[in-house]
Amino acid sequence: MPEVVNVKAHCNSCLKETKHVLVAEKKTSWSDEEWAGEMHGDDSYQIVECCGCGTVGFRRVSTGTQILDEEGNFSEEVTYFPAAVSRRKPEWLGDWSFRVDEDIESLLNEIYVAIHEDLRVIAGNGIRTVLDMVMTNKVGDLGGFPAKLSAIESAGLISTSNKEFLKVTIDAGSASAHRAFKPTQQDLNLLLDIAENLISAIYILPDQVKALSKKVPPRPKTVKNTGN
Repeated sequence: MPEVVNVKAHCNSCLKETKHVLVAEKKTSWSDEEWAGEMHGDDSYQIVECCGCGTVGFRRVSTGTQILDEEGNFSEEVTYFPAAVSRRKPEWLGDWSFRVDEDIESLLNEIYVAIHEDLRVIAGNGIRTVLDMVMTNKVGDLGGFPAKLSAIESAGLISTSNKEFLKVTIDAGSASAHRAFKPTQQDLNLLLDIAENLISAIYILPDQVKALSKKVPPRPKTVKNTGN
């Protein structure tokens, strides 16, 4: 019976690094003849299965002279196929029961891809753009963000506190677009929380509440006591 080998790997279902069983592995080596063997490395292609949820994934573990840590020692570079997912999409995205605007949904999907690939500047700029699309869709193209934020607040679609949250989110996205601001993964999660909450409040919750109200049985009529 072959020995079971366990490795640490990212699980896209558990959304974190967990213990995996190494199901299969294929190793290859390479060298660059132009550098007389000074450039060389190894690639290990692995099929792994999460010990927690059973999800099967594929990854490449690379080592070589081109992958060195700060002290000049060999280190590993791990690439996942598909890319490692750090944030789960909201359940309503892609749900045909509650449809978001098609262009907004498409851009949201691109933002998640950017986050999974650690393209944080692109993701920050994308969040700013999707907020602009949401506000323009609801109140029209009124010019800059301040006018749109005021209009969407006046329309009763956001509260005063939510307006301030959105202003910070838009400012962060603008910094990514124009000043090369690179938000941290934690920053992006916060910005995306704010964007998702706005989209949910405007597009999703009204339909969900309407559907729920149809299921709630009406109150029984009260019979008045006439005293006879």
